[in-house]
Amino acid sequence: MPQLTKPILKIIAALFVLTVILVASLFSISSQLILPAPGKVLPAKEWVVFRDNGDQIVSRLTDHKRGVIVSQATFPVVRGDNLHFNLADLSSSTGMVHSGDTLAHLSSPDFQIWKQDLLNQQQDLSAQLRLAMAGDKPELVRQAENELALAEEEENFQSRQLSRQKELFSKNMISSQEFELTESAWRLAKARKEVEKAALEVYRTGEKPELINQIKTQIEGVNRQLTLLPSREQAFTIITPIDGRLFPTSASVDTLVWVGSDPDWIIKVPIDYRYKPMVLPGQEVQIKTVAGDELGHGRITSVGQQAVLLAGQQVIEAIVKIEGEINLTPGLYLEIGIKTGSATWWDQLIFSLNRPRH
Repeated sequence: MPQLTKPILKIIAALFVLTVILVASLFSISSQLILPAPGKVLPAKEWVVFRDNGDQIVSRLTDHKRGVIVSQATFPVVRGDNLHFNLADLSSSTGMVHSGDTLAHLSSPDFQIWKQDLLNQQQDLSAQLRLAMAGDKPELVRQAENELALAEEEENFQSRQLSRQKELFSKNMISSQEFELTESAWRLAKARKEVEKAALEVYRTGEKPELINQIKTQIEGVNRQLTLLPSREQAFTIITPIDGRLFPTSASVDTLVWVGSDPDWIIKVPIDYRYKPMVLPGQEVQIKTVAGDELGHGRITSVGQQAVLLAGQQVIEAIVKIEGEINLTPGLYLEIGIKTGSATWWDQLIFSLNRPRH
């Protein structure tokens, strides 16, 4: 085997030293590591009114900064009910609404019938009391026959209402107070029918002092029901819970109203769960369009601790606060680059081979 000349040995040694230096640099020289992720612009607080699968009207307020549903209310709707919106008057030319505005009113024919019937009962019972105290027996008999027919019709109506409310209550679609009010109205109608029966019998056979007391008691019951009408009507009213802007709802036929806090936007960023240790509150992020155009910067304010399943992938959700003025709109998808800190070239090479795809 021929011996290597000194020049060749020097070249080999130099190549060896250069290789060592290059390998060492991969593990020592560092630069900024950017973690890419998709992002979606959302209002910090969002209020929607929509129809659920059971065709009920649902009002839901969500705080996207905290990732929680603040409140939710259901408005039971049956065939024939009408929902009247007041959007044009409220938003005017600015498209803004304010907390406490009456946004919509649910008009229920059943409720209006019940309300009018209570008013009729109050009027009829007052007339009956006057006749009873006057003692005009023929007129009382005719009046009592009419009142008994009306009372029987009212009891039938309230019985149907009670059956419907029982079904809604069993599905947790109405409150116990709402059910108890309906049950009370049914008991009142039943009691009224019994009073009317007794009145007719008394008028046919002769006056009794107890009848006047029964009529007075019935009037008191009707008056108690009438005092509850304002609270019942309030239950059919949808009130705006936040200040914000009205946005178009054409994207979903089930969404009736969409209000977002404006201009308080945040960006929700789903991150591959494997990279959770790399993402921390306070880190700066790059904000780009999906086409890669630079828009501005933001900063991570919170990182979720619980994994969620998104498109078959385990992710955590980070919230980004936008810094400076950026022309954005809710629902817009973005490309986010999270500056997770410095990393060696070697670490970046390994990361690039395994980085998340979206």
